[in-house]
Amino acid sequence: MGPDYIRLPQPDCPDCHCCSAVLCARGRTTVSACAGKTSREAREIVDGCPCSAQSTTGTAAWHAAKISLTRLAMGKGLSGEAEELLSGLATGEVLDGLLGPLEELTRRWLVEFVDLRPQPTDLGHVYLSARRLDEWKRGPVVVMDVDERERTAQVVVTAWKTDELVTVHVDQLVGASGLQPGDLPGKFMEAAANCAVEDADHLVLLEIRMAPALASWAGPAGGAE
Repeated sequence: MGPDYIRLPQPDCPDCHCCSAVLCARGRTTVSACAGKTSREAREIVDGCPCSAQSTTGTAAWHAAKISLTRLAMGKGLSGEAEELLSGLATGEVLDGLLGPLEELTRRWLVEFVDLRPQPTDLGHVYLSARRLDEWKRGPVVVMDVDERERTAQVVVTAWKTDELVTVHVDQLVGASGLQPGDLPGKFMEAAANCAVEDADHLVLLEIRMAPALASWAGPAGGAE
């Protein structure tokens, strides 16, 4: 570490052209993404990195966007035309007269183009499911595992499916419980969930709080805990 010390270059990330592998590993686990984990001088270069963007399923920014869009859906919502267009795209309807709101939907990452055709993203499906207020259910949530490096937790949402694990950002559980990530596995919580969804990636948990253990709980799908 003397005056002749030279810092060796870090390996490039194989999945993007803007970051090191180390930066992307850190960026995808935080809401501020890669841009929030680098110097001010390099921020413009890495801003929008796909490895940590909210448009990329599984990133911390994506988990945060799911919650933000769910709150939007349960509140004021999108404009009427934007929501009609998003709903139409989800069901395969042709709505040529409603292309005006397309810019808003793409800007919010609710719609993407696949083979030049617009279609809802995972976030778009999250928004639509959140609008179905009558299909929200509250019930026990069991924390099965925590990956502290990736900042994620695997949980069973009993009001949705007892035989499938759902990935959530661990900070959401830490904030609701006051526990450290390593203390979460095996803990029981309670939350509201948009149980109309088929895909675990579209599930969102709100109003999370600690709860007593279920006396009848025997693990996912009735297996051993």
